[in-house]
Amino acid sequence: MSRASEVPATAPSSAAPAFDEFGKIEVYGIDIIPDAHRHGSPKELFWPWFGANSTFINMIAGGVLILYGLNLWQGLSIVIVGSLAYVIVGLCSLPGPRAGTATLIISRAPFGLRGNAIPTAFSWAATLGWETVNIIIGTFAIKTLLEQAGIATPHWMLAPFLVIMAILTFAIPVLGHATLVVAQKWLSYLLTALTLVMAALTIPKVNWDYQPAANLAAATPMATWFLGLATVLGAGAMSWVNFASDYSRYLPKNSDRAAIVGWVTVANFIPSVLYGGLGVVIGTLVDTSDPVGNLPKILPNWFLFPFLIVVIAGVVANNVMNSYSSGLNLLALGVRVARYKSVLIDGVITVGAACVALFVYDFSIVFTQFLSLLVIVMSPWAGIFIVDYFRRRGQYTSSDLVRSSGGLYWYQQGFNWPALLSLIVGIVAGGLCANTALWQGYVSMNYLDGADLSPIVGLIVGGLLYSLTTLSTEAGSTQLSYAKPNQ
Repeated sequence: MSRASEVPATAPSSAAPAFDEFGKIEVYGIDIIPDAHRHGSPKELFWPWFGANSTFINMIAGGVLILYGLNLWQGLSIVIVGSLAYVIVGLCSLPGPRAGTATLIISRAPFGLRGNAIPTAFSWAATLGWETVNIIIGTFAIKTLLEQAGIATPHWMLAPFLVIMAILTFAIPVLGHATLVVAQKWLSYLLTALTLVMAALTIPKVNWDYQPAANLAAATPMATWFLGLATVLGAGAMSWVNFASDYSRYLPKNSDRAAIVGWVTVANFIPSVLYGGLGVVIGTLVDTSDPVGNLPKILPNWFLFPFLIVVIAGVVANNVMNSYSSGLNLLALGVRVARYKSVLIDGVITVGAACVALFVYDFSIVFTQFLSLLVIVMSPWAGIFIVDYFRRRGQYTSSDLVRSSGGLYWYQQGFNWPALLSLIVGIVAGGLCANTALWQGYVSMNYLDGADLSPIVGLIVGGLLYSLTTLSTEAGSTQLSYAKPNQ
């Protein structure tokens, strides 16, 4: 029985009810949120997303564009275009209010109850990867902070720093949605204020006519531009699509769809441009291959402590969302524990993975390879997820989404092959057009001068192929015509 059916109904409220209350452990996990317990409006999506992208990761991605051999204006144009892609995250937020559950449970509608395990498993691995990356960055920031204070920090001390970052990362997600929304708002205030000061200190030093001395990362400037765009998308919009409905699922079912897309897009666009653009600017001043270590060289001594607070607090704000959604993903895989326990399980795994990355493998290699894998797989998934939402006109039979078998989303023994085949073909098409440290696609290297079009190609191919294979769907139907319910 779903926990939703065990909770007594209450009158709807615009404020968070006791089932989703600040400072208390959230009741719901992947359960269907009853209509009586829905609350809020689309504008309340602003602060969680704004805080999530007020992160040093975006600065790193901006700095990488300069390392690719691009000039300042080319880098800034990539940041702006890549930030506009957050409209995709807005579109992926639309199913949340309609279905009332987490993203990777709604994903059962196109992929089937069993088939959805494939994208869900990858999504969970992706969230764990982002948590690990963020914790490592925060760990190095603590190390640098102590070194600036004159305290020696041998390599073994990274271990206790890692524990500190883990505690900061997982405390808020353990409590849940309502606490997350409030915490992200205040973290956003702090981070925006400090980052604007950082911008004021660095921008006057910029040579706006900067031309990089390094060779281009691809054969031509245009190919390198698209290579950079893929990096920004991998670090930004395409890394959030599999989380989007997790934060809109508490909204009333009839919430304004345009407002949902608008607030999510704007909330992500502003910090993405601010932090990514600042990363590009900083990349013209220092070597951003070691951003935590080198950025203090261009900042006055009095701002070194605030700068490291920006890094650490930004990591926490970003990882709060990662950890919360990671816990939901684990539940979507069928692990039967309370939601807060799933977050703690993820915490243990993440700390272990971070130890490997810190003490066994070089962090920069892990980071680059992870981004390249993420964008190739999540782009076609997003295309399919969005097409499915509009194909069924946002109508879901929520109770069937949380079944273990049978129902509208059982299809052929739990697998919806048109969606799965569209995902596979989208991944292959994206992989052929990819150019990463881990994988160089045949089309990219032989026909595109090394440009990386994997995010664009994967999104279009996955979504278009799924649309074509479901043309028999009746207009307005909540049930795709090729699905065969098995009660």
